[in-house]
Amino acid sequence: MTCSHLLVNVLCLVLDAQSQAAGQQRPLLYEVGDTFDNITYIQQANELGAERILIVYEDYEGAHPSGVSTGEIDVRSLLSHIQQVSGGTPPKWGLLDFENPFMTWIENGPGNDNWVQATTQMVKAIRAVKASYPDTKWSFYQLPYVRYYIGCPEDCKCWSQASPAVRTQARARYLEQCAPVLAECQWICPSMYGFYDPAKYPPEDGARWRAATSAWCREQVALAVSVANGRPVVPIICPIWQPGGKARLGEPIPKAIFEDDFVKPGIEAGAAGFVVWTQFPYYIQCAIKDKVADPPQINRQLFIDCYLGGVSPRNWDDPHLANTLRRKSAEVVLNALTSVRAVESRPAP
Repeated sequence: MTCSHLLVNVLCLVLDAQSQAAGQQRPLLYEVGDTFDNITYIQQANELGAERILIVYEDYEGAHPSGVSTGEIDVRSLLSHIQQVSGGTPPKWGLLDFENPFMTWIENGPGNDNWVQATTQMVKAIRAVKASYPDTKWSFYQLPYVRYYIGCPEDCKCWSQASPAVRTQARARYLEQCAPVLAECQWICPSMYGFYDPAKYPPEDGARWRAATSAWCREQVALAVSVANGRPVVPIICPIWQPGGKARLGEPIPKAIFEDDFVKPGIEAGAAGFVVWTQFPYYIQCAIKDKVADPPQINRQLFIDCYLGGVSPRNWDDPHLANTLRRKSAEVVLNALTSVRAVESRPAP
């Protein structure tokens, strides 16, 4: 997940059909503020069974100024920030998204000084938030993380094409790298994103990419489930294409692909729910202000082509345009939530 400017986002979480059948309350997490600020959309999301999740990013206001280079997490400012944005009562689900340099350093593995620094600081941080806000379930974003490509650079293959021996070694390595942090998490949050749009390929090649992505998503959840020990595995899932492959960043993923290649393998692998994440508030802000986004593929042309029917607005400062973009992005999130529910309700094969 990338978010260099957006400090805290509120996302959408959908719990699995088993908890609903057991009569347990399902937290439904929906985007609020810039995107989900219409009471109609909030009501529709609530009808699907949703509540908020608080995500704190590494660049939150008051964060350690050199944290991205030193791997230092200022616990005092972290707790102060959560107090400020939540009014002292964060929602039932909380997620710490500290990626730079932590994710890279974790991959160095035990015995490396940077690994020791990263895992020590992350453990310190999550212990602090658990102690200060015990009514919230806390986790770290994207742990464990299965690489889409493994065996690189010598024998680089996507996960589904690698040999069983290579995959077994990779699983052990991934779990060892993040073990101290995972041990502190109260729920597990792997990630499931789309990087390869089959429409960008000839039909046969597109089908192969769909199969590869589905297998990778399944493994992301399965690996997390293997070490969950009863904790819920709730992966982050995004209904728009992400960077790093061959797809138009920010364009909605077609409904059938989203349901069959992401939601379905996640449920079959044991996901207890899904966090639906889009980063739309940041994207809309960049488009309205015509500022260079991170990544730069997020621009006005994306919204013109994908959300405004190919029509270029006369005035990007028009508040009605901002409302239109918020409505369009809210519809993407609602469609994703609806898709999750639809897949959950499918009869067992």
